[in-house]
Amino acid sequence: MAILRTKILLGEDYMTNELYKELLNFDFLNISIFIKNGFFHIYESPEKIDWSKIQLNSIQKQGNEPTECYKGSCKTINN
Repeated sequence: MAILRTKILLGEDYMTNELYKELLNFDFLNISIFIKNGFFHIYESPEKIDWSKIQLNSIQKQGNEPTECYKGSCKTINN
């Protein structure tokens, strides 16, 4: 999960990899596929958004404009 979060925060490609299909890493594979298919909310904002105000299945990253991306669609938000 740490590798996936780092790639998202750095804006790098985070396609799944054969490396993560090892027996003890199936959970990571499932989470990365879940995120890649758009079923995680990715919030971008210059300020930290309080976790009580966002979806449980979320990742926050610092950015210029407050946006929320989900299922391939991004929208401007007010945090």
